[in-house]
Amino acid sequence: MKLLSSLWNVISPDRRPDWEKAREHDFILAVNKLKSLSVTDRGGMAIDPEELR
Repeated sequence: MKLLSSLWNVISPDRRPDWEKAREHDFILAVNKLKSLSVTDRGGMAIDPEELR
C-alpha cells in the first residue's frame, strides 16, 4: 500500500499550500474526536447537535 501511495504522490503531487494541508489535518482530527458521529450506508452523516455546542 505504501508503494502505491508513494507512486501516486510522484504522479500527482499535492500542490496545496501548507496552511491548507494543516487546516484539513486539524479538521480530520476534530471529526475523529466526535462521539456521536454516525454514517449511513448511503454516505449520510448525523451528529448530535448538543455535542457541537
